[in-house]
Amino acid sequence: MVKETEYYDLLGVTTAASDLEIKKAYRRAAILNHPDKNPDDQDGAARRFQRIGEAYQVLSDAQLRAAYDKYGKEKAKPDQGFEDPTVFFSQLFGGEAFEDFVGELSLLKDMARAMEIQEKTEREEAEDAASARNKTMDSATAGQGQPTFARLRLTEGEAMSADGFTTPTAQDVDKKERKRAMSKEQREELQRYEAEKLQKQQERIAKLTKKLEERLSVWAESEKSPETTAAFRQKCIFERENLKLESFGVEMLHVIGQTYITKATICLKSTKFMGGFLGKLKEKGGIIRDTFDTISVAVDASMMAQKMQKMEEKGEELTEEDRALFEQEMTGKVLAATWGGTRFEIGGVLREVCDNVLNSKAVSKDRRLARAQAMLMMGEVFILAKPDSEDEGRIFETLVANAQKKKHHNKKEKQKPKTAAD
Repeated sequence: MVKETEYYDLLGVTTAASDLEIKKAYRRAAILNHPDKNPDDQDGAARRFQRIGEAYQVLSDAQLRAAYDKYGKEKAKPDQGFEDPTVFFSQLFGGEAFEDFVGELSLLKDMARAMEIQEKTEREEAEDAASARNKTMDSATAGQGQPTFARLRLTEGEAMSADGFTTPTAQDVDKKERKRAMSKEQREELQRYEAEKLQKQQERIAKLTKKLEERLSVWAESEKSPETTAAFRQKCIFERENLKLESFGVEMLHVIGQTYITKATICLKSTKFMGGFLGKLKEKGGIIRDTFDTISVAVDASMMAQKMQKMEEKGEELTEEDRALFEQEMTGKVLAATWGGTRFEIGGVLREVCDNVLNSKAVSKDRRLARAQAMLMMGEVFILAKPDSEDEGRIFETLVANAQKKKHHNKKEKQKPKTAAD
């Protein structure tokens, strides 16, 4: 018997709910009650969102949950206080649960940092241009008493001679030099960031390599009996069922699973004539296809944004229903583009990690083949991940799926041959 059930009620679970059921219920409730998803009741949704976050932080912690069941919420508070529930949305793809498999995803952070550097430069250039215009106006005012056929100062900082041809002034030269200097500063800052990013990437690869070796060693360094194999598979299934509840968890498991299968198969077939070569050829074909798909969805999102901008510039008015549908489609396309880039990043990282694990000269060939067998088993389990049919929390994933379906449908429509009636 528990002291109170408020937190359980907020998540819509029973007091006997398992950790997985609580995580799943939280994800669904948090998305459905996020203020951005409730524009007509943002204040009420914000309060519910806050309470749902508190409920999850308590019920997902074994000690806090035990204290809550026995004494109620007043005696079940984290030592450091409740975290901001919006942290849930700071990790759109996978969250912390996937960090041991793919590391910390950097795509969104890299985009934000690049935009920050670009915006900083644009602000400096705008301030410099404004200062130049002010100086020009001051010079024009000071020279009002001069003859009109004398050299005239233009607002852009150029000078027009009496014969009508423009010639650069000292101010023009100085301005161009400053622009070149700022571009150089921007390049240097970007170069520093790229070097920092490369170092972090190398550290990420090394850490993930060690993690994967440890995970595979459970089977690879065992006696490989039927009982051990069954236990290893069951462990993989348990991890899959837990990970699939994360945001885009199913999709990420598919990427991880497919990469493991591809790399393990290449390693195992490398002992056969032409086996490894054909496997690598197939892998390169998959990489090219993924690259094309990533670019394609990004272009699709960009075209959609341009279409929306043109409609606004023309002053076209949409009904509330049409606007809601248009914004929903736009959101789906942007998410699809972001997911495409993230998937491409994950694939690249995982391929390098798998190569390190399967090609390490620090272990024997037999050990490398055993690792490949364990990797293959794990991949085969992960790739079978399926969302629960009643999982209403897959709102973002549904938006992406719908955007991709519409894109493929439009592509097929364009490819249909025109008939005489057309």
